[in-house]
Amino acid sequence: MNTVQYRKELTDWKFALDQNESGESFGWSARSFDDSSWKDVKSYTSWETYEDAMADYEGVGWFRTTFRVMDKCPQPRKFVLHFEGIGGTAEVYFNGRYMGSNDNRYLPFDIDITRPIISYGDNVVAIRVDNSNRGRKHLTGADRVEWVLYGGLTHKIYLEEQPSYCIKNVRIDARADGTADVTLKIINRIESDFHGYAGFYIEEMPQCAAEREIDCSGEKSITVKFNTKAENAKLWSPEDPNLYHLVAYMKDDDGDLRQQITERFGFRTISVEGTKILLNGEEILLKGVNRYDDYAPYGICPPEEKIREDLQAIKDMGCNLIRTHYPQDRIHYEIADEIGIMYMIEVPLNWWKPERNETLMDFYGLAAEAVDALDRTFENFCNHPCWTIWSTSNECSYSHPACEELFRKLVGRMKAMDCGRLCTTVASQPMINGTDLDYCDIICYNRYPGCSPRCNSDADFTLQLDHYMDDELEKMLQYYPDKPHVQTEFGCVCVAGMHGDPNSGRFTEEFAATVIEKQCEGFLTDPNMKGLVIWSWADYRHRRGFIPSAFDMGMAATYGPYGLVAMDRTPKQPVIDVMKKVFEDFQVK
Repeated sequence: MNTVQYRKELTDWKFALDQNESGESFGWSARSFDDSSWKDVKSYTSWETYEDAMADYEGVGWFRTTFRVMDKCPQPRKFVLHFEGIGGTAEVYFNGRYMGSNDNRYLPFDIDITRPIISYGDNVVAIRVDNSNRGRKHLTGADRVEWVLYGGLTHKIYLEEQPSYCIKNVRIDARADGTADVTLKIINRIESDFHGYAGFYIEEMPQCAAEREIDCSGEKSITVKFNTKAENAKLWSPEDPNLYHLVAYMKDDDGDLRQQITERFGFRTISVEGTKILLNGEEILLKGVNRYDDYAPYGICPPEEKIREDLQAIKDMGCNLIRTHYPQDRIHYEIADEIGIMYMIEVPLNWWKPERNETLMDFYGLAAEAVDALDRTFENFCNHPCWTIWSTSNECSYSHPACEELFRKLVGRMKAMDCGRLCTTVASQPMINGTDLDYCDIICYNRYPGCSPRCNSDADFTLQLDHYMDDELEKMLQYYPDKPHVQTEFGCVCVAGMHGDPNSGRFTEEFAATVIEKQCEGFLTDPNMKGLVIWSWADYRHRRGFIPSAFDMGMAATYGPYGLVAMDRTPKQPVIDVMKKVFEDFQVK
């Protein structure tokens, strides 16, 4: 969404490690500091890829760069540093002044630098980044975090000049019946009042248009709402990912165009009817993979063409859904909109056990972070038709009263936004009673029968699967007989290129294929099962020290070998073939 009149990508960064956290005392934030001896960083990527010695680094690093603003303008101007995301907790300094911070690594944010900017001469940006896990008091809410917390400048950073008054945000809620609600948030940053006009039109349907006279007082914002009806709109779905372009604009009092924004969207409706999941009124089964954005050798910063290849390979395998534990870079959703694959995005609450929070203040602090993450995710990605399911969390103590209170609040907040998505919480523990998850549109559950160090034969696996079937699946049917069930995680470990008899030990591709095939056979005996989402699409690196020796279902290594492909996307063909067949046979009855 382009709400700026000038944008410059900041490049040519300098980098220094600060393991002892002494950079502030050394004056590294100062405008006059000499950083000429620091390491050159030319592109946006995680610092783990800088050198082999940085592969597992968790701690503090500093970045600095310089830019110039060469022109003067008589009217008031607003400058911000726009971050598409960053690899850790960030503290931002500008021309030696502390300007602000950001704690959520997964979402875009702005830092206002208007006051200290220098019109002629060098402006210096200094950023202190810390990619350490912040523990249970902050997102993700757990002392242990599975995925690597890649550090550094992992997303692009821009200098932006924003208009004095502008459309700050466009929200499009376009439904399968052709109706659409269009909401424009307009902000006036200067003291004088603004009078003019705001409107929109759809490029492919110019008859869908509206304009309204507006007044916005100085240093205030207003919300302008429109609705329209598109006749014969082509709907968005994984089979037919039809997209449209909405142009929102502002005019001044004389009718002269002051700003124009183009936003891409699709008409679609996802809903639940009894035990059915409906997309555009037709029953759909979810066939998916879980996916981190970890891609060797790029860390979480592969080039766009690699991301496109990756998502297309997932779709070609027969999938229509990708689930992620946290919001990913917006390019993923732009590509998914185009090729037709749905996304399930989670608030990054993972393995949170509220009974371990030390004080009530810890709980409310974490809850505030979760609400902020929810709101910012919606603000940034709400117009992507690919985003069809929203989850509050993964594998938390969902039946704990504090969890249930927060998750009900989050789902209520989601639905109050008229978000056009199914809302849920992903559980992993045995059902306690029939009300724990009654606020969810779909019942999502994670289980890995047969994937444990104690399972080395068909008999071992059968025992584990029978227990799961007789106890936990039966409880889901007992407690939630009128809701769709989705197996949001299952799978098995294997190492790419290792082959052998599936009954001769773990870690071969054939062993994993056999276990996964039997898992799916068991899950599908549940008549309410409307989705299978395997863990995971690709192998991924673990955080250093993640694996407790007695716990791991994987292996004592620095990566999780659950993927259908390796980290470099080498296919594990027996496993891929099994899942292709499962998805082919998994059809609406």
